[in-house]
Amino acid sequence: CFFNDTATTEIYTRSIVGSVRCVQETDNKTLAALYLSGDNIGDKGAKEIAHALKENKTLTTLDLSGENIGDEGAKEIAHALKDNKTLTTLYLSGNNIGDEG
Repeated sequence: CFFNDTATTEIYTRSIVGSVRCVQETDNKTLAALYLSGDNIGDKGAKEIAHALKENKTLTTLDLSGENIGDEGAKEIAHALKDNKTLTTLYLSGNNIGDEG
């Protein structure tokens, strides 16, 4: 992942492994936004992100647009949001989420 500015409030990355690592392991208390858009992580990647969201306490914006996430991945994220109290903006456009998700 790379940091957008010296305040390190936003991270842009093109790797699901790097994304999860950034969300889970960062010691930075100001990380506020993670933009993944178009990385094709699918349901498996969404599950990994969901796991990270359960632990993260600083992320307020997450962009998962165009990630090929389906119903199962959407359910995992929704379940994680029950534990996450900081995320306020979630972008999921351009995915394959149906009525079940």
